[in-house]
Amino acid sequence: MPQRATKRCSTPGCTNVATRSGYCAERCQSRHDSARRRFSPTNRVRTAEVRKHRAAAIKAHVDEHDGMGRCPGYDREPHEVFPSELTADDPVPIARGGDPMQPVRAMCRSCNSRRGARTD
Repeated sequence: MPQRATKRCSTPGCTNVATRSGYCAERCQSRHDSARRRFSPTNRVRTAEVRKHRAAAIKAHVDEHDGMGRCPGYDREPHEVFPSELTADDPVPIARGGDPMQPVRAMCRSCNSRRGARTD
């Protein structure tokens, strides 16, 4: 049976032969692993209690709007969305020192992504 061709490391500029992970064992695999282990400020504080708090806020918002999703909009007019598209938006982003248990507001994924880590 013919042997499979060897692949090069996925790190730009590296010419070593890659292992199954796509990176070379000599130098790039450890860098790749350490980068994957890093946590963002948001991920560090997302405990079960915080997730329940956020889910309860979304549920309360949907119940308040008769089972429909209503996004207040960010840089656009308020609009109707499916309830599954709503996410909890932190008025003061956690990445900027906000409290994970602060009152959150419901926004659709599109508006929440557009807002990013801005404070307003």
